[in-house]
Amino acid sequence: MPATLVLLDSNTLFIGSHFADSITVSLKPTLHPKQTVITNLAPISDFLVLPPSHPQAGALITCSGGFGQGTIRVVRQGVGIEDYAAVDFEGIRGIWTLPAVVNGMDVDGPSVDGVLVLGLIERTVFLEMDRDGGLEAVDTVAGLIDNEETIALKEVDGKIIQITTEQILVTQHSSKLASLPGKVSAAQITDSNILVSSGRNMTLLSLECQVIQQWTLSDEITCLDIQGDSIVVGLWNSSVQLISLSANSITMVDSQLSAPARSVVLTDLLDVPTLLIGSRDGTLTTYSLLPSSPASDKKTVSLGTQPLRLFPLSTSTSKLIFAASDRPTLIHASTKRDGSRKLVLSALSLRDVLSLTPLQHPTYPEALVVATKEGFRIGKMDQMSRLQVRSVGMPGGELPRRIARIDTHELSNTSIPGTGVVGVISLKISLDYDGSERTEGYLRVWDEDSWQCTSPPESKLTLGIDVIKFPPNDLPQAISALDLMNVSTDEKQKYFVVGSAVEISIEDEPKEGWIRVYEIIEQGGRRRLHACAEVKVAGSVYCVDECDGKLICGVGSTVTHPQSSLLSDRI
Repeated sequence: MPATLVLLDSNTLFIGSHFADSITVSLKPTLHPKQTVITNLAPISDFLVLPPSHPQAGALITCSGGFGQGTIRVVRQGVGIEDYAAVDFEGIRGIWTLPAVVNGMDVDGPSVDGVLVLGLIERTVFLEMDRDGGLEAVDTVAGLIDNEETIALKEVDGKIIQITTEQILVTQHSSKLASLPGKVSAAQITDSNILVSSGRNMTLLSLECQVIQQWTLSDEITCLDIQGDSIVVGLWNSSVQLISLSANSITMVDSQLSAPARSVVLTDLLDVPTLLIGSRDGTLTTYSLLPSSPASDKKTVSLGTQPLRLFPLSTSTSKLIFAASDRPTLIHASTKRDGSRKLVLSALSLRDVLSLTPLQHPTYPEALVVATKEGFRIGKMDQMSRLQVRSVGMPGGELPRRIARIDTHELSNTSIPGTGVVGVISLKISLDYDGSERTEGYLRVWDEDSWQCTSPPESKLTLGIDVIKFPPNDLPQAISALDLMNVSTDEKQKYFVVGSAVEISIEDEPKEGWIRVYEIIEQGGRRRLHACAEVKVAGSVYCVDECDGKLICGVGSTVTHPQSSLLSDRI
């Protein structure tokens, strides 16, 4: 709903709104008119702050907007990416750079990357980069293979090691130095060794493709990494093993992850060697690896819902790890007051990252090449974090009014992974055929990790995990996530408690209201809302809370404690 129109200059119009995002648009007629969105959180009717234990600690979730423009906003600090260029190119599974000298370019001064290599299903694409940063596709570079998918690539002292799904190839000055045929499912290249796997078998080779050592593990290998004399391997049975080359021993690090590992990295970001594991369900698991001791200090956090791939990066001032998924995250170390170091997670202003690689080129200083589902973009990471806002649209013009959340570990009746669920009460105002106004009330519950649609058994698309529509004229006023006592078991459990008012047009103040208690259960492989209890009260329920496991409500102008027997024999 626009509130103002301002002509900023002869070519730019500002369209301002009190209840939604404002925009600036270009008035110059073009095929693709330029439009800039200016985020507006106001008006905010309610909000919550994610707790310190949450991976996005300190982030805000707000009920924003008005007049059919309502949205849920997730506001957090994160690292932005300043775009230099973007290219549409679907199907990228991996991306790498090669120095300009490997393609015969004469470059003075520091090393400059001159070739982008894109790994796609059953083929590899080579893009040559000129001095101005322009890209041109070429058939091949330095004698490398183009009709197979590349899964690892590295230049070491003038040699280029290319690993495809079908073979290993080592070239120098466009001539083949060595090769080794055979299926490859995972690979890692260091400055001195090549580590590859196929099925249950893993092989360590020299850069000349000479076999150094071989292993056969208990299950198929999903990912691997090698640092010094340590090798870490993720298996399809959701376990992770650590192999010591010097001791010739195999140690089980984790026997049961939440999902099979998709990526593993051994790093020295902290004071002690640290193992980072990215799982297929978007979970990041970390371990401390002390010498001559079992892996310890296990920590787990959800960074998304898609497979998590970890990419070590180095800048002029620090070492980083880029966690690529549907919610990309930058992992770095921070020094605490006592001098020790801890891992810090910073969100990025990107979505659905598949792969990335650093780029050294004078046209694109301090750049990264980031591959997504749509293509790849060349950009520079901000040196400091900035405010990031994500909008979650409400269906059919619903206006979110109040919000509450429950941590996953507080849900007793579900085993589905995730960080938590968010409950939102909303109102929808519409006009009947006779022109009269009709208001409907809803309780909608979202998975805060995905904020996506789900399809219930009745095959009607639902925004969020589940939704409940209240009876006519029964409009929700308050919601809280409360620890209430289950009188059957004498145990506390977390519930969503909703207070409502039955509004009749001829009444100045509602004379009836309802208190309803809901729990989250698992049904059909997904979370659902289940109504536990309800009780009618004499007035509008403006707020709900708990005291020592008992329900306290603000009804009209009084504070009341509904009797347990009125709700149910459970609460």
